[in-house]
Amino acid sequence: MQARLTFITLGVADLYRSKRFYSDVLGWTPMHDADGIVMSC
Repeated sequence: MQARLTFITLGVADLYRSKRFYSDVLGWTPMHDADGIVMSC
C-alpha cells in the first residue's frame, strides 16, 4: 500500500502573511477564504 497525504491543517499567527506566502511563493490559489479559514491547492 502506498502512503498518501491528502490534507494538512496549519495554525498561523498572521493569516495575511501566510496567505501571501502560499500565493506569491508557491503559486497556490485559495479555494475557500472565509471566517479565518483558507483552503488552497
